[in-house]
Amino acid sequence: MPRVEKNNRGEFMHRQLNVVLNGIPTKINAGLSILEALDQYPHPGKHPALGAIVDFQLSSLGRRLRTDCTVDTVDLTSKAGADIYRRTVVLLLTMAVEKLLPGRQIEVGQSIAHGYFFSLRDGRLGKKKVKELQAEMERLRDRAMPLHFMFYPAEEAIRYYESLGLKSKADMLWQSHQTQVLMAKVGDRLTLPYGPLAMSTDAIHHFSLLPYEDGMVLRFPDRKGRPVKRMTPQPKLFATFRESAEWNKLIGAANVSQLNRLLIDGRGGDLIRLAEGLHEKKIVQVADLIAARRKDVRLILISGPSSSGKTTTSKRLSIQLRVNGIEPVTVSLDNYYLDPSRTPRHPDGSFDFEHLEALDLELLDDHLPRLIAGEKVATPVFDFQNHRRHPTKTIPIQLAKNQVLMLEGIHALNPRLTENVRQSAKFKLFVSALTQLSIDEHNRIFTADTRLLRRLVRDRHFRGYAVADTINMWDSVRKGEQKWIFPFQEDADVLFNSALVYEQSVLTTYARRFLVEVPRGSAAYTEADRLMNFVNMFIPILPEEVPTTSVLREFIGGSAFRY
Repeated sequence: MPRVEKNNRGEFMHRQLNVVLNGIPTKINAGLSILEALDQYPHPGKHPALGAIVDFQLSSLGRRLRTDCTVDTVDLTSKAGADIYRRTVVLLLTMAVEKLLPGRQIEVGQSIAHGYFFSLRDGRLGKKKVKELQAEMERLRDRAMPLHFMFYPAEEAIRYYESLGLKSKADMLWQSHQTQVLMAKVGDRLTLPYGPLAMSTDAIHHFSLLPYEDGMVLRFPDRKGRPVKRMTPQPKLFATFRESAEWNKLIGAANVSQLNRLLIDGRGGDLIRLAEGLHEKKIVQVADLIAARRKDVRLILISGPSSSGKTTTSKRLSIQLRVNGIEPVTVSLDNYYLDPSRTPRHPDGSFDFEHLEALDLELLDDHLPRLIAGEKVATPVFDFQNHRRHPTKTIPIQLAKNQVLMLEGIHALNPRLTENVRQSAKFKLFVSALTQLSIDEHNRIFTADTRLLRRLVRDRHFRGYAVADTINMWDSVRKGEQKWIFPFQEDADVLFNSALVYEQSVLTTYARRFLVEVPRGSAAYTEADRLMNFVNMFIPILPEEVPTTSVLREFIGGSAFRY
């Protein structure tokens, strides 16, 4: 038997692995990193590889292969690769700030204009300084600085972040109860990555910094790697985000570590009551605006993306309108969905439920004018368990003189639906879960993740969908929203933020249970694994603490309202 030698990583030098790399069966020496393997088997895309999915788990290219596996490298044209790209660009920005603004800190805000909004913790950012930061980021990129990953004692990492004044990062480490943490080092800079990073700064090609309000927007390329040149102002969206961010800071829950600290200190009940009180106050304000126009308004339109809480918002608004002497009659656009046999499809043959023509537009064109005119109309009922319109059940509706029609659904603000109704007769409300809670000073929570968690919990509970099915259709949902829903949000009279600062702590109780149902090998496993890592950051809140009128009850059950 030949003598077997070990290399300095303790691997058997002559042991080879069976690895399927980007669909090609290969033999790779045990202990070789994915990045090293790409020297022999290059990434097939025209953009640089940024990470890899190894047996359905997202990893950095620095991962060393030690068992037979399947490896698919990703670049910025995929969701996973785009996430890595954004995290790495944000790292460059924080390094540039440390160089040009020593002792000062930036804080991440909302996603806007195809990028992230950042502001200074203690002041404004002028145009000149934003330009200097962009130049410094480009210099760091062009130096092709490698990123090294290594484990550090948690106490050492905590002291490092405390020395930089990054308390939330330090607190997140303290709350994790880890003894060692994986850190990324680039130059003299250490960072705690919430997911893989690129292996070198020069893997990042396009980005831009633009002044915006009192801060700046860090913009990323599109999925084809092209710079996004056009910047469309979104003043209503930005104002809604800013208001939510200021309120979160006011109550001391601007990020995950602060939220967890409030729960640890036994202040969760107060937090829940404050968050729900703010929602109620905002709904009262919307009702008062409608009441001020009661002589003209005949149609209240409530739109928003999937799982934004439109239905609960419409029910709570109905109560406040009745307080003002206005009797709303609600019609849900969900009941006007076509049967699957008539639903538009994507090029791959899957159903396109977000398409405008997934609705029975002909029937809506007939029903809406008649309803507003006061005629009696038998409106349809959609059966979500059987995924088709109920064959016999209908809801008869006829408006009295003191009543207004409330139309609720993802397409409600699309002018195609109400083109025959005069503008003054319409009041438009856009509802979205605009999460302003961040992970820490530099890492934000994707707004869409809040809605995805809501949806997978609801669909698993009440609509007969497996979690994997919900995850697999989510990309289609998001594309449909970008095309059919978000373009109309700035046309709204009011943007209502349905996000609750504490909701991830409630949803995690359900999500942890449901996400483990996604089997390894499923196309949804990579995303389920990412979501599991995300919800594990939160200290759970028992669902019993959630008020029965909360928007969360639409997704977890136990609502005082009937759906």
